Amino acid sequence: MVLASSNHAVGFRPISAAGQHGLPADSTPRPDTYYGVSKAAIEALGSLYHSRFGLDVVAVRIGSCFETPLVPGHRGLATWLSPDDGARLFEACLSAASPGFRIVWGVSDNTRRVYSLAEAEALGYRSEDDAERYADQLADQPAPIGPEADLVGGGFCTTPLGQANPL
Repeated sequence: MVLASSNHAVGFRPISAAGQHGLPADSTPRPDTYYGVSKAAIEALGSLYHSRFGLDVVAVRIGSCFETPLVPGHRGLATWLSPDDGARLFEACLSAASPGFRIVWGVSDNTRRVYSLAEAEALGYRSEDDAERYADQLADQPAPIGPEADLVGGGFCTTPLGQANPL
């Protein structure tokens, strides 16, 4: 089984925790929204089904999967998963022999990514795309500061719960 999770399951995780090889895909949950809580819960349910019933489950923490990066600035260039890479990733997850329970990042091999691809590559995923080719189109946006720049969830970590997010 492949579960569509989200980077919002770990939105309050500091990007600085990424280290040299990127933020590990199995970083413990730190949801940034109710949506993130639901994704952390589905990951936990996948873990339960693996542990209790032996079901193979891969939870894919998707960054942002659109034809082009929609989120302006560094965040969009870091979290982007091209639709083609998305297909390659889900094919790798579905064809992996007995993966057990795994969490992987759903991002392309972006120049500015802060996410480890090691876990997805261990399942056979090979990214062929990079959001950097769209950098000029997103360059006129101001650089984020504070939590928006320092946390995986970006601007989703700055809006009080229950209020509409401007992103």
